[in-house]
Amino acid sequence: MHSKRILKKEVNALMREFMSDAFALISAHPDRREDVIAKISDVAELRNNLMDGIRHPRPRENETTRKFYAQLRKEFLQELDKAYRDLSGIAAGKKEKPAKPKPKPRPKPKPKSETSKPPKPATDKDEKS
Repeated sequence: MHSKRILKKEVNALMREFMSDAFALISAHPDRREDVIAKISDVAELRNNLMDGIRHPRPRENETTRKFYAQLRKEFLQELDKAYRDLSGIAAGKKEKPAKPKPKPRPKPKPKSETSKPPKPATDKDEKS
């Protein structure tokens, strides 16, 4: 595990890279600006929480500070990877799927009337009378 200073520098470098990619996406697709800005604010909040954890470590019981920092770094990288996947989805034009409308119920079949029945075939009894 690196020192806190190096960990902070890594986090800030990754954040600058994410921000750069996000702003490039905004310039390429101005119509998707709101979605990208929302993703930027989510990642900025993640970064601020991580920096707070680095400055004021709170390891769990029976956990060393080194493991705590390693876990913070791992979680940050996973969340940043998820944010990049979301950014890729925004770039591809994918939006959250809206709720599917309920299908209309099928109309009940109308009862067949006597006139709509096909004529009965002639039987031997009918011919005799």
